[in-house]
Amino acid sequence: MEITQKNVGSIAERIVRNELEYRGFRTVDLNNARDVSDNADILAARAGVYWQIQVKAMTQIKNNENWCFQYGFCNENIIKKEESVFNRKGGYYRANVVILLSVRSPSNYKSIIIPTKKAEEAAQVNLDGYYRLPARDGAERKPHKMWIILEKRPREKINEFTNKQRDILLPYVDDWEKAFAEENL
Repeated sequence: MEITQKNVGSIAERIVRNELEYRGFRTVDLNNARDVSDNADILAARAGVYWQIQVKAMTQIKNNENWCFQYGFCNENIIKKEESVFNRKGGYYRANVVILLSVRSPSNYKSIIIPTKKAEEAAQVNLDGYYRLPARDGAERKPHKMWIILEKRPREKINEFTNKQRDILLPYVDDWEKAFAEENL
């Protein structure tokens, strides 16, 4: 199955549900409920505790050894710090865990399972290091996709913003229990 930008979201959500169910969670797809999926895609429960999960997925270039993850798209209000990246919409459902998934195939993927507060912190560093800086010509940058390559590349220039994001994200790579065990979700 070829993974494209159009189908990566539903494939990623199925991958996440499979991983969680394998670990003893019961899961519910919230995308079919009206006005719910703005902040959370999956409701997961285990041992009487419930988590609301937002999944952000990105197709992975097959020939690229590096894993690339996206936080989603920003807008002018996010860049101006008038809105958060996650849980922007009102309502009952508010993600307390974000799962960033980079997908090469349904069986070849890398994940970052992170509390929403930490995901927001990393996304804000991303914004500080790119969208909140002027472009080369001095103009404001236009809102677009926010992403990071997880591994340091051989010719990569040292960038404090990228390093700070990696410091936040790396402890959560492919650890399907850590974010759910941390306090203050």
